Amino acid sequence: MFKIVGWEKSKVAYAVNGTSALIYEEGLIESYSIGPMSDFLKIRSAEKKGQEKNRNRLVSNALKFPYIQPNSKFNIRWLVFDIDREFDINEIYDNNFPAPYFVVFNPENGHAHLWYKLSAPIFCQDAFKNSKPYKYYKAVYKALCKALKADIHFNKTLCKNPIHESWKTVLLNDHEYNLGELASHLDINWEDVQQPKKSFFSRNKVKVEDLEEFAGTEKGSRNSELFEFCRHKAYKKRMISDCSESEFIEWCIELVKKADEQNPDPLAKEYRGEKELRQIGESIGYWTWANLEPLKIKASKYDDAARERSLMVRRKAATKKLKKIERYIKKHPQDSNRAISRALGDGFSTDTVNRLVKVIKAKKEAQAAQRKASRAEVVGKAPQDDSISERFVNQVVKAVGLLESGLPPGLVT
Repeated sequence: MFKIVGWEKSKVAYAVNGTSALIYEEGLIESYSIGPMSDFLKIRSAEKKGQEKNRNRLVSNALKFPYIQPNSKFNIRWLVFDIDREFDINEIYDNNFPAPYFVVFNPENGHAHLWYKLSAPIFCQDAFKNSKPYKYYKAVYKALCKALKADIHFNKTLCKNPIHESWKTVLLNDHEYNLGELASHLDINWEDVQQPKKSFFSRNKVKVEDLEEFAGTEKGSRNSELFEFCRHKAYKKRMISDCSESEFIEWCIELVKKADEQNPDPLAKEYRGEKELRQIGESIGYWTWANLEPLKIKASKYDDAARERSLMVRRKAATKKLKKIERYIKKHPQDSNRAISRALGDGFSTDTVNRLVKVIKAKKEAQAAQRKASRAEVVGKAPQDDSISERFVNQVVKAVGLLESGLPPGLVT
C-alpha cells in the first residue's frame, strides 16, 4: 500500500497523512542549530544539481530551494541515503530496516532520498574525525547504506529538500535514533571501516592509458565510473579544442552518452536516464572549461617578453629582501637565521633567510678573494710587461699623486 509510482507533480509536498510537509520547516531549521550563532549559519543550496544558483545561504533562505545541504559543516544530525531506482517503501518493512524520518521522492522517476534523524549530533570537524563517536557513525552509515542498496558514492552535499514543492515527501517515522538503535538492525564490518588511509600520491595517481575502455560499474557507483572515464577525455579535448563554451559542453554530453552505451552493465543502463547523463556531461564540461586552457593560449600568455618581465619583478623583490637581511646582520651579527626570520616577519621564512644568507656569504667571499688578488697584483712582484706597468702607474701611482710630488716614474721598475 506504500508503493509510490506514477505521481503527478503537485504544488505542495505532503506527508503520508495528507498534511503539508511545510509544517516541518521549523523542525528542519532547528536541526541545523549549533548554538547562539545559529541565525548566521549558512548551508549550501541550489536550484539544480549543476551550476545554477549553487551557493551558501542562510538556513531560512536555503530551505526555499529544491536542493539543500542536509547538515552543517559543524555537526551531523541527518543521515541521508540516495536510492537511484524506483523505491518501494515496503522494502523497509519487509527487510526489518529502521524506518526513516522522511522519504523524499522524485515524482518523475520514483527515485528517493531517505532521511534518518539522530537524537544527538555527531561533531564532524577535522579535530573530531578520529574520535570514537565519529568512527561509530561512519561504520553505521556504511552498513546501513549497504543494506538499503543506496549509492555508496553519494557525497551528501546536496539532497532533495523534504519541504519543497518539487518533491513528494512521506513522513514514515518521527522517531529520532541514536547510533546504537540503528546498529542493532545492521551487520557492521569494523575491519572494512577502519581501513588505512591512502597516501596523496596513491589517491591522485591516474593513468589515462588505463581508461581506453569503459570499465563499467564493478568498482563503485555507476556514475563515478562513468565520470572518471569521461573527464580525462574531456581534458584532452579541451587542451586542443578551438570551439566555444556551448559547443564544448555539448561535446562532453555526447561523450557521456556514447560512453554509457558501451557500459557492459545492463543494470546501470536501466537506472540511468537521459537527464542524469546530461547532468554528468554538464558537470564535466563546465569545470573543465573554467579550469583548463588550450595549449596555444598558454603559449601566448607566457611568451618570452612576459617571462622576462616576471623575472625582473622577482629579481627586484629578491634584491630588496637581500638588502634587508644585510642591514639586519650588520646590527645583530650574533642572531641566528631563525631569529632573523622572526624579526623580519612576513615574506622571510626560515628557508628564505637560509638561502639569502648563503648568497650574502658567497658574495662576501667573492669580494674578499677579489681584493686579495688585487693586492697581490699590486704589491707582489709585477711581471715585466708594459701593459701591467702602465696599469700600475694609472691605478696606484697617479691615484696617490706620486708624479705630482716630483718622484720619477722610473720608481715603478
